[in-house]
Amino acid sequence: MRISDETTWKALTFVAATAASLATHTLLKKAWFSTTGKKPPTNPAARETQWSEALIWTAASSLAGGIAKLLAKRHAGTLKAGNVPVLGVGAD
Repeated sequence: MRISDETTWKALTFVAATAASLATHTLLKKAWFSTTGKKPPTNPAARETQWSEALIWTAASSLAGGIAKLLAKRHAGTLKAGNVPVLGVGAD
């Protein structure tokens, strides 16, 4: 039984994006602590969290996570031989 290119691509990008996301989150938490001297907010929506902290943490984590996932998927594409498939297009 042969695994399709689409399935291989999904697995490769899932692993790459997950690893990038975990590494980015860890680095971002360390950067937050070294900058502020406090742990990052665990629940930015909580009333105890200041608005400024909630907004900055949400924006920073969203931006960093998105960029990390994009870079991981682009790098995964360089590891794959041949064309990078567009998921859902041309599937039989």
